[in-house]
Amino acid sequence: MSIKGINRGSRRPTSLLTRVLSFVLLLIASTGLLLGYTGVRIIEKFARERFEGRMQFLARHLALNSELGLLIDERSMLERLTSNALTEKGVVKVTIENSNGVIIAESMKKNHSAPNQVSHVVASAGMDEENVIFGVGSPLEGLQNEKILGKVTIFYTDEDLKGLVRSLNAQFTLIAVGVCLLGAFLMLLIARSILAPLRNLVVATQRVANGELNLAVEGGHLKETVHLSQSFNSMVKAIRESRTALRETYEELAKQKNMAEVGKFSMVLTHEFKNPLSIIKGSLDILKKPGIPPETSALMMRYVEEEIQRINRLIEEFLLFSKPKRPDLKPCCGYRVLEQVAEKFRVGIANAGPRITCTASDESSAVLLDETLFTRAVENILKNAVEVSKDDGVVSLSSYSKDAYWIVEITDGGPGVLPQIADLIFEPFYTTKATGTGLGLAIASNAIAAHGGKIEVAAEPEEGTTFIISLPLAQQPPENGGLSGSDFGG
Repeated sequence: MSIKGINRGSRRPTSLLTRVLSFVLLLIASTGLLLGYTGVRIIEKFARERFEGRMQFLARHLALNSELGLLIDERSMLERLTSNALTEKGVVKVTIENSNGVIIAESMKKNHSAPNQVSHVVASAGMDEENVIFGVGSPLEGLQNEKILGKVTIFYTDEDLKGLVRSLNAQFTLIAVGVCLLGAFLMLLIARSILAPLRNLVVATQRVANGELNLAVEGGHLKETVHLSQSFNSMVKAIRESRTALRETYEELAKQKNMAEVGKFSMVLTHEFKNPLSIIKGSLDILKKPGIPPETSALMMRYVEEEIQRINRLIEEFLLFSKPKRPDLKPCCGYRVLEQVAEKFRVGIANAGPRITCTASDESSAVLLDETLFTRAVENILKNAVEVSKDDGVVSLSSYSKDAYWIVEITDGGPGVLPQIADLIFEPFYTTKATGTGLGLAIASNAIAAHGGKIEVAAEPEEGTTFIISLPLAQQPPENGGLSGSDFGG
């Protein structure tokens, strides 16, 4: 079996049954027509020879019987002879001529043409018949001394012969058609017995393609189809076993991954909760001491409150990552949300951090957003950007529309990200810092994906990092009007 390129034409393939039946019908029809034509021709030739021989025999017989009538010129006897000859099948006209070529007896049928004729000379030997019989003289001498008395002519038609040929043609045609139909019927039965297992195999193949692997096909009664079905069943069994083994492997890997995630989660949880709890314990120990100054007591209480808030934020991060919120998408002014986040960070860092800028090519772009979820994602990215940037550096937020998407680029002035790390920074619990859960960017990535968008990172070592967020634009105006940076004092 050769393997060829894909047929790009519109020609539909024919089935094996159609091809077999077409071939058998063509073979039987051509054979039947050839045999029928040959048989009819042979029979026609034989019948024509017999028919013409019969006419010649009739002419000779009539010539012998006419000899006496011509000798004695008995025309009434000759008329009876022509009338009797006219009763023969196919004879339409009979004439008897004398030695001078004058017709002395004639009989014919009305309204009949006579395209064919046969003649025979009426002759009388010149010696006595007794001398020839008793051996006196030579027969050759008698023939040489024959006397021409006249001629007998029989006119006949071969319409009956042609009718016979037409009847034979019709019969052979009917026989050929019957043989073709019978052959086609028998071949159809044979082909179906051959193709039935193949059709079952095709149906089974489609069921296997749909994922049904607990099946087996029968091979019929032919050795070849039995072997084919056995091979197919072996293949399905191998696929079933491979899929079972693969599923078990996936389940085992999933269990191992879950265990690894649980171990990593426990390690991060222990590390992140240890410091706040140590500070809280130390602060409470100091508060238990008698006679501490009010200023120290107030400071310790502030430490306890801050660490409790820190623990609360950690718990919120873990919950947000483990059970992500389904976004409630509404048309919003994307630039307004960005400017709000930027202004919040400006206030938070005051003059102790990099300068934060927020620009937009179109401040009224409507985007489908869950403001709370999107704000949390941008805050996590912006928090990392502020932490890695120098105090005299710049962190920029810029937005623009491209095709059917709203694009946000957040660029920091940090050391950049190594290429081998760029694909890992969105993984949960991955961090390059001494502190932190490593969930910030993972939560941001999940939040953007929940909006139907994507987040990418473009970074070069020592040249800063740019996070690129792409979100679908809304088809209707935002529910809140666009706000410029002046609305926030920025």
